[in-house]
Amino acid sequence: IYREIDDPENHTLMYEKLGNAYYCLSDYSKAIQSYSQGLLIAQKFKYFERQAAILSNLGNVYNTLAEDDIALQKYDEALKILPQSNSRLKSEVLRGRGNIYNLRGSFAEAIKDYQEALNIDESIKNESGISESQVQLASIYLALEDINKATQYYKDSLDFSEIESLAGLGRIELLLSNTKKSIILFNKSLIAAEQLANKEGKANAFYNLGLAY
Repeated sequence: IYREIDDPENHTLMYEKLGNAYYCLSDYSKAIQSYSQGLLIAQKFKYFERQAAILSNLGNVYNTLAEDDIALQKYDEALKILPQSNSRLKSEVLRGRGNIYNLRGSFAEAIKDYQEALNIDESIKNESGISESQVQLASIYLALEDINKATQYYKDSLDFSEIESLAGLGRIELLLSNTKKSIILFNKSLIAAEQLANKEGKANAFYNLGLAY
């Protein structure tokens, strides 16, 4: 209908939403196709925010497919469109790129992206984004064995990422050889995961408990 009535902005948006739906269904080839069609229209009519959003979504798809280089390229292209923006979209793009750096072990670059995303989310009061960045920063500092920073970030994120934060605090206690404290925290993480029917959280809790025992 949007194509027939010559409404390119909503036409672009529908391609983006189709891409989101295919991505949720794990139909990645159709997701890429839909996003790419939307991107062409957004570029033609200079809808810059839509371009950045679609490029970010493409980055997410390629990240899921373990195509790191292509994902980084898409995130970089999106950030070039949003250089002065302090928006939720920009923080999401930065976290996406930070996730790739994190997986690659490029911790300095990951910390920089997560910290910038955290600053933006704090400025716009995006609580879920704040928590997500805090958990990611905590996990990096834990990997670097910077116990003080890891502990602080996990504690700061407890209210919005209870499962991950409790698990992280438990791993810190395990690293410090405080095994009984780690088991208590892992069990709390397990209870929280069971209450939210979070299977990944439950699996991680059981794994962490196994390590502790």
